[in-house]
Amino acid sequence: MRHLLMAHLFFTKNLEDGSYFIPFILFFNLFSVFLQTNSKNKSQMESSRLNKIDRLVQKELSDIFQKFTKSCGGVLISVTSVSVSADLSIARVRLSIFPNDKQPEMMEMVKKSAKSIRHDLAQRTRHQLRVVPELTFFLDDSLDYLEKIDRLLGLDKKETTAE
Repeated sequence: MRHLLMAHLFFTKNLEDGSYFIPFILFFNLFSVFLQTNSKNKSQMESSRLNKIDRLVQKELSDIFQKFTKSCGGVLISVTSVSVSADLSIARVRLSIFPNDKQPEMMEMVKKSAKSIRHDLAQRTRHQLRVVPELTFFLDDSLDYLEKIDRLLGLDKKETTAE
């Protein structure tokens, strides 16, 4: 703010003869570059904070699901990734469920208990987060996709060795 006031005084004081108009424009351009640099640093800080929150939520949800699956028996739910929105209102949680045949019923169970999972998360992170984001769960099928690619590549290798 002080810089803008100095620029304004500089411009109005030397406007009569017109000789200082170009230095004012150069000063204003340098000042705008300074502001852009500070906004980039701020966005980098915000993204690092979001990454820390992503990791915190992922770690705590992993612990919650580990305790949740003990009662299910024979089911493993792992949190593959968490991405929190910039305003910390929504967290997109990607889950991987093993075995594959129980994926639909376990996802339904997780979605039904989303409020209690969010409450547990709030209790665990009450000292780190002021507001706990709303949780939306998605099934992460990237491992199935990789397995399918490996299987197809394996078939291609067998065909090329047979020829």
